[in-house]
Amino acid sequence: MRRCIYLSVLGCLILLLACGTREDPQRHIKNLYSWDERVRLRAGNALVLMGEKAVPAVIKE
Repeated sequence: MRRCIYLSVLGCLILLLACGTREDPQRHIKNLYSWDERVRLRAGNALVLMGEKAVPAVIKE
């Protein structure tokens, strides 16, 4: 009986996660910025994730 309850709760959580993550989190950014600005924003986000070592490689272009 207890295992059945755990399985049903787990199934509901999986369904909620699958349905809730479908929306694009950056959809509002696409409306606010042009394509060129979006590319620059993503490059900036990648720099923040990689750390300061990546800065000279990008400035070199």
